[in-house]
Amino acid sequence: MVERRTRRVLPVSKTPSQFLLDFLPARIAATADALGIAPSSAGSVTFRLLDRGEQYSLRLDHGRLLGSTGMAEDTLLQVTLTASDFEHLFVGAAEREAARPFDPERHLVALRALGIDPERAALVRQALGSVALELRAAEHLYRVVLTPGSAEPELEQPTCRISLDYQDLLDMEDGKVVPLQLLLAGKLLIQGNAQPLMALVAALTGPEEPRPARS
Repeated sequence: MVERRTRRVLPVSKTPSQFLLDFLPARIAATADALGIAPSSAGSVTFRLLDRGEQYSLRLDHGRLLGSTGMAEDTLLQVTLTASDFEHLFVGAAEREAARPFDPERHLVALRALGIDPERAALVRQALGSVALELRAAEHLYRVVLTPGSAEPELEQPTCRISLDYQDLLDMEDGKVVPLQLLLAGKLLIQGNAQPLMALVAALTGPEEPRPARS
């Protein structure tokens, strides 16, 4: 018999500061036992909001997710985007998650950068260049730039650029399709030097077996 877990659904904060400093730590605390996350992280993930000049860092400390303003000295990965794109992509994902049955694996994907061991953290920091993720929607292009370590993000000319339709990202989130299918169909494009992308993927995913897409 499969045990069903119940959870307390927290209202999703809209602003980046409230989301990162208040909502997300509370959400992780409410589901920490089911997640089985590492007690402490090997570094921090820093979110940089281009249009506001704001920076927020997250790290795990003895099982608690701690948020702070500014860029942490032990930054493992930087996530750079505008405040409006943050709200649509990250807050929107949290709102969709709140409406789904509880699935620890989806949470683990979101926390993977904070859950890696020191050896893989070192591999992430050694990766050179930024990876820009560009998501095409009907009337907008969402853009997220991922930069390993504390190096300055390559905003204008990233080392690697990934582009796909926003709807395809949602389908991946729902398990309807996997990246390889989109790549072979020409719906996921990778331009430039893919080495930083491969380094990030190898370090953040580890040796896990790929899961088949659901129909």
